[in-house]
Amino acid sequence: MSRLKDAFMTIEEKYHSLKVQFVQTLPKLLAFNQWNNKLLADTEEECGFVKGYCHIIFPGGIREIVDFFENWQDQNMLDLLSQQETPIKIRDKIDLALRIRIKNCIANPTNITPNSQTSLREATLVATKQSKKATINGLLRRLTPPRNDASLLELNTNQVSYINSKLVHLRNRSYFTTPSNSIFATKIAFRTCDLIWRYAGDKSIDYNYYTKRGLLLSVYITSILYYIQDESENNVDTDQYITKSLSNIITMTSKCKNMLKLPNPVDIPIIRLFS
Repeated sequence: MSRLKDAFMTIEEKYHSLKVQFVQTLPKLLAFNQWNNKLLADTEEECGFVKGYCHIIFPGGIREIVDFFENWQDQNMLDLLSQQETPIKIRDKIDLALRIRIKNCIANPTNITPNSQTSLREATLVATKQSKKATINGLLRRLTPPRNDASLLELNTNQVSYINSKLVHLRNRSYFTTPSNSIFATKIAFRTCDLIWRYAGDKSIDYNYYTKRGLLLSVYITSILYYIQDESENNVDTDQYITKSLSNIITMTSKCKNMLKLPNPVDIPIIRLFS
């Protein structure tokens, strides 16, 4: 059946399927690597590809892979949002979308079986061994070698997933903050903000299109940075930060509108004299 299905796939569909397989494998390796050729080689091996095959399906190299990886996460966000009850208010829609995009879009980053203590123990040991050089403050202090097996199980499945999610964000930050990638990074983040606004129902095509996305861009980027450092239970501080940041943006926008509101010409004495 699989062979029959493959026979009817176009080259583009086959390549797209292979690209998705590649980026689905990336997170658990990227968490403890950098964006470099070693990461690509390790991912190829994990996927069962021949050496150098990723350069066939991604001829643009690492930048094209990053682009596809971020777009894949955007689509995950939309899929997850479709499974949620849609909030009524636009602000709440954006709030929900940001939380999901930042915290929940890397699907199964550690391939942990939820009810398997053995899988959790192995995943935690791997994280402990490979994250010694990482620089996330209190987060990675929890991954230092434990004194006994009971300590290994202190991190539940969600916590290990969050840890890998944060490490992936950290690797992306290192890549995007390289000066040569600054414009590319802005383009990628702007695309995500555009999708969030579209999910919220925005259909603006005038200057508001850019101002809305520009303001959301600042919230999106700073929220990722906050999330990386967040040590709160279930990262509730990140949720509060997102909500507060959106509220501040709305307040600031309202004040700007009042400041830029021009008076009616007939209310200006000197003009009224000539009318």
